[in-house]
Amino acid sequence: MCWNQTITWDDGEEHIDNFTETLICFLMAYPDNDNSYAPERVARHYTNFPNEFTENDIKAAEALGARGHANAAAKDLMGDEGIHVREALENVDINWRLFEINDDVWAQEVEPAVRAVIKAITTIPDIGFSVGTKLLYLKRPHLIPICDRLVNTRIIGHDARNLDEVMDCINKIRQIGRANLVTITTAVRHLNEHLPNGDAYVEMSLVRALDAVIWFLEQKPRRKEYNALFRQV
Repeated sequence: MCWNQTITWDDGEEHIDNFTETLICFLMAYPDNDNSYAPERVARHYTNFPNEFTENDIKAAEALGARGHANAAAKDLMGDEGIHVREALENVDINWRLFEINDDVWAQEVEPAVRAVIKAITTIPDIGFSVGTKLLYLKRPHLIPICDRLVNTRIIGHDARNLDEVMDCINKIRQIGRANLVTITTAVRHLNEHLPNGDAYVEMSLVRALDAVIWFLEQKPRRKEYNALFRQV
Protein backbone atom coordinates (compact mmCIF):
# COMPACT_ATOMS: atom_id res chain seq x y z
CA MET A 1 0.00 0.00 0.00
CA CYS A 2 1.31 3.44 -0.89
CA TRP A 3 0.67 6.49 1.24
CA ASN A 4 1.81 8.86 -1.51
CA GLN A 5 -1.65 9.25 -2.95
CA THR A 6 -2.89 12.75 -3.72
CA ILE A 7 -5.86 13.56 -1.51
CA THR A 8 -8.17 16.23 -2.88
CA TRP A 9 -10.35 18.13 -0.45
CA ASP A 10 -14.01 18.73 -1.15
CA ASP A 11 -13.38 22.13 -2.68
CA GLY A 12 -11.11 20.50 -5.25
CA GLU A 13 -8.33 22.97 -4.53
CA GLU A 14 -6.42 21.84 -1.46
CA HIS A 15 -4.24 18.74 -1.75
CA ILE A 16 -2.46 16.54 0.76
CA ASP A 17 0.27 14.62 -0.99
CA ASN A 18 1.55 12.30 1.70
CA PHE A 19 1.16 10.91 5.18
CA THR A 20 3.25 13.61 6.85
CA GLU A 21 1.15 16.40 5.39
CA THR A 22 -2.07 14.60 6.33
CA LEU A 23 -0.85 14.25 9.89
CA ILE A 24 0.10 17.93 10.04
CA CYS A 25 -3.38 18.84 8.82
CA PHE A 26 -4.83 16.76 11.65
CA LEU A 27 -2.70 18.66 14.16
CA MET A 28 -3.77 21.97 12.64
CA ALA A 29 -7.42 20.96 12.93
CA TYR A 30 -7.02 19.61 16.47
CA PRO A 31 -4.13 21.52 18.06
CA ASP A 32 -2.61 20.82 21.42
CA ASN A 33 -3.81 22.83 24.39
CA ASP A 34 -2.47 23.38 27.88
CA ASN A 35 -5.13 21.44 29.77
CA SER A 36 -3.59 18.77 31.95
CA TYR A 37 -6.22 16.32 30.71
CA ALA A 38 -5.61 16.91 26.99
CA PRO A 39 -5.41 13.37 25.50
CA GLU A 40 -1.85 13.52 24.23
CA ARG A 41 -0.64 14.99 27.51
CA VAL A 42 -2.29 12.21 29.48
CA ALA A 43 -0.97 9.55 27.10
CA ARG A 44 2.58 10.86 27.53
CA HIS A 45 2.47 9.93 31.21
CA TYR A 46 1.07 6.42 30.87
CA THR A 47 3.99 4.87 32.77
CA ASN A 48 3.11 6.83 35.93
CA PHE A 49 -0.08 4.81 36.43
CA PRO A 50 0.20 2.02 33.86
CA ASN A 51 -2.65 -0.12 35.18
CA GLU A 52 -4.81 2.43 37.04
CA PHE A 53 -7.39 4.83 35.66
CA THR A 54 -7.26 8.38 36.97
CA GLU A 55 -9.52 11.41 36.74
CA ASN A 56 -7.25 12.72 33.99
CA ASP A 57 -7.78 9.51 32.02
CA ILE A 58 -11.53 9.96 32.29
CA LYS A 59 -11.34 13.62 31.21
CA ALA A 60 -8.97 12.76 28.36
CA ALA A 61 -11.34 10.05 27.10
CA GLU A 62 -14.14 12.61 27.15
CA ALA A 63 -11.94 14.99 25.16
CA LEU A 64 -11.49 12.18 22.63
CA GLY A 65 -15.25 12.03 22.18
CA ALA A 66 -16.56 9.68 24.88
CA ARG A 67 -19.66 11.91 25.14
CA GLY A 68 -20.34 11.37 28.81
CA HIS A 69 -19.81 7.61 28.77
CA ALA A 70 -16.39 7.70 30.43
CA ASN A 71 -17.71 10.05 33.10
CA ALA A 72 -20.66 7.73 33.72
CA ALA A 73 -18.33 4.75 34.05
CA ALA A 74 -15.66 6.49 36.15
CA LYS A 75 -16.78 5.25 39.57
CA ASP A 76 -17.00 1.63 38.46
CA LEU A 77 -13.82 1.80 36.40
CA MET A 78 -11.73 3.26 39.23
CA GLY A 79 -13.44 1.33 42.04
CA ASP A 80 -13.75 -2.30 43.05
CA GLU A 81 -15.87 -3.09 40.00
CA GLY A 82 -12.87 -2.29 37.81
CA ILE A 83 -10.40 -4.64 39.47
CA HIS A 84 -10.73 -7.17 36.65
CA VAL A 85 -9.84 -4.46 34.12
CA ARG A 86 -6.74 -3.43 36.06
CA GLU A 87 -5.71 -7.08 36.39
CA ALA A 88 -6.11 -7.57 32.64
CA LEU A 89 -3.98 -4.47 32.01
CA GLU A 90 -1.18 -5.98 34.09
CA ASN A 91 -0.86 -8.66 31.40
CA VAL A 92 -0.41 -6.05 28.66
CA ASP A 93 3.30 -5.23 28.64
CA ILE A 94 3.95 -1.47 28.49
CA ASN A 95 6.95 -2.18 26.24
CA TRP A 96 4.91 -3.77 23.45
CA ARG A 97 4.87 -1.72 20.26
CA LEU A 98 2.12 -2.60 17.79
CA PHE A 99 4.15 -2.09 14.62
CA GLU A 100 7.26 -3.86 15.92
CA ILE A 101 5.65 -7.13 16.99
CA ASN A 102 6.20 -10.08 14.68
CA ASP A 103 3.36 -12.36 13.70
CA ASP A 104 4.22 -15.21 16.07
CA VAL A 105 4.50 -12.99 19.16
CA TRP A 106 1.33 -11.16 18.16
CA ALA A 107 -0.66 -14.37 17.78
CA GLN A 108 0.71 -16.15 20.85
CA GLU A 109 1.13 -13.35 23.41
CA VAL A 110 -0.03 -9.90 22.45
CA GLU A 111 -3.33 -10.44 20.66
CA PRO A 112 -4.77 -12.60 23.49
CA ALA A 113 -3.74 -10.02 26.10
CA VAL A 114 -5.21 -7.11 24.12
CA ARG A 115 -8.38 -9.08 23.45
CA ALA A 116 -8.74 -9.89 27.15
CA VAL A 117 -8.36 -6.30 28.35
CA ILE A 118 -10.82 -4.96 25.75
CA LYS A 119 -13.29 -7.67 26.78
CA ALA A 120 -12.76 -6.74 30.43
CA ILE A 121 -13.21 -3.00 30.05
CA THR A 122 -16.34 -3.34 27.93
CA THR A 123 -18.07 -5.24 30.75
CA ILE A 124 -18.16 -1.93 32.65
CA PRO A 125 -21.55 -0.23 32.15
CA ASP A 126 -21.45 2.70 29.70
CA ILE A 127 -18.21 1.53 28.08
CA GLY A 128 -18.41 0.13 24.57
CA PHE A 129 -15.63 -0.57 22.11
CA SER A 130 -15.12 3.06 21.13
CA VAL A 131 -14.84 4.43 24.68
CA GLY A 132 -12.98 1.33 25.83
CA THR A 133 -10.23 1.66 23.24
CA LYS A 134 -9.97 5.39 23.97
CA LEU A 135 -9.31 4.65 27.63
CA LEU A 136 -6.92 1.82 26.82
CA TYR A 137 -5.05 3.96 24.31
CA LEU A 138 -4.27 6.37 27.16
CA LYS A 139 -2.73 3.47 29.13
CA ARG A 140 -0.97 1.80 26.18
CA PRO A 141 -0.47 4.53 23.54
CA HIS A 142 2.12 2.53 21.59
CA LEU A 143 -0.05 -0.57 21.33
CA ILE A 144 -3.81 0.02 21.34
CA PRO A 145 -5.38 2.25 18.65
CA ILE A 146 -8.64 4.11 19.14
CA CYS A 147 -11.17 2.00 17.26
CA ASP A 148 -14.16 4.30 17.16
CA ARG A 149 -16.89 4.36 14.54
CA LEU A 150 -14.89 6.36 11.98
CA VAL A 151 -11.76 4.24 12.26
CA ASN A 152 -13.71 0.99 12.17
CA THR A 153 -15.67 2.18 9.15
CA ARG A 154 -12.55 3.02 7.17
CA ILE A 155 -10.67 -0.14 8.14
CA ILE A 156 -13.32 -2.89 8.18
CA GLY A 157 -16.14 -1.12 6.33
CA HIS A 158 -18.55 -0.58 9.23
CA ASP A 159 -18.58 0.06 12.95
CA ALA A 160 -17.43 -2.90 15.02
CA ARG A 161 -20.31 -5.02 16.25
CA ASN A 162 -18.38 -7.46 18.41
CA LEU A 163 -14.94 -8.12 19.89
CA ASP A 164 -13.78 -10.16 16.90
CA GLU A 165 -14.40 -7.20 14.61
CA VAL A 166 -12.54 -4.84 16.95
CA MET A 167 -9.57 -7.19 16.93
CA ASP A 168 -9.81 -7.43 13.15
CA CYS A 169 -9.59 -3.63 12.98
CA ILE A 170 -6.58 -3.56 15.32
CA ASN A 171 -4.83 -6.32 13.40
CA LYS A 172 -5.36 -4.49 10.09
CA ILE A 173 -4.01 -1.28 11.63
CA ARG A 174 -1.00 -3.30 12.80
CA GLN A 175 -0.43 -4.64 9.28
CA ILE A 176 -0.76 -1.17 7.74
CA GLY A 177 1.70 0.22 10.30
CA ARG A 178 4.23 -2.54 9.69
CA ALA A 179 4.01 -2.07 5.92
CA ASN A 180 4.47 1.71 6.21
CA LEU A 181 6.74 1.90 9.25
CA VAL A 182 9.36 4.11 7.60
CA THR A 183 6.75 6.57 6.37
CA ILE A 184 5.00 6.83 9.72
CA THR A 185 8.28 7.08 11.63
CA THR A 186 9.45 9.85 9.31
CA ALA A 187 6.24 11.81 9.89
CA VAL A 188 6.48 11.53 13.67
CA ARG A 189 10.17 12.46 13.58
CA HIS A 190 9.22 15.54 11.56
CA LEU A 191 6.83 16.52 14.34
CA ASN A 192 9.50 15.98 16.96
CA GLU A 193 11.85 18.30 15.10
CA HIS A 194 9.40 21.10 14.27
CA LEU A 195 6.82 21.37 17.02
CA PRO A 196 7.64 23.75 19.88
CA ASN A 197 8.95 22.33 23.13
CA GLY A 198 6.11 21.40 25.43
CA ASP A 199 3.62 20.64 22.68
CA ALA A 200 1.93 17.38 23.61
CA TYR A 201 2.13 16.04 20.06
CA VAL A 202 5.93 16.07 20.19
CA GLU A 203 5.86 12.58 21.68
CA MET A 204 2.94 11.25 19.64
CA SER A 205 3.18 7.49 19.28
CA LEU A 206 3.37 5.84 15.87
CA VAL A 207 0.08 4.09 16.61
CA ARG A 208 -1.65 7.35 17.43
CA ALA A 209 -0.21 9.02 14.33
CA LEU A 210 -1.66 6.35 12.05
CA ASP A 211 -4.91 6.21 14.00
CA ALA A 212 -5.32 10.00 13.77
CA VAL A 213 -4.79 10.03 10.01
CA ILE A 214 -7.26 7.18 9.49
CA TRP A 215 -9.84 9.01 11.61
CA PHE A 216 -9.12 12.30 9.88
CA LEU A 217 -9.64 10.85 6.41
CA GLU A 218 -12.94 9.25 7.33
CA GLN A 219 -14.05 12.45 9.04
CA LYS A 220 -14.34 14.28 5.72
CA PRO A 221 -17.22 13.63 3.31
CA ARG A 222 -16.53 12.10 -0.11
CA ARG A 223 -13.34 10.37 1.04
CA LYS A 224 -14.76 6.86 0.86
CA GLU A 225 -12.91 6.16 -2.38
CA TYR A 226 -9.80 5.85 -0.25
CA ASN A 227 -11.23 2.93 1.76
CA ALA A 228 -9.56 0.55 -0.68
CA LEU A 229 -6.13 1.89 0.23
CA PHE A 230 -6.56 0.82 3.84
CA ARG A 231 -7.89 -2.59 2.93
CA GLN A 232 -4.93 -3.63 0.80
CA VAL A 233 -3.35 -5.60 3.62
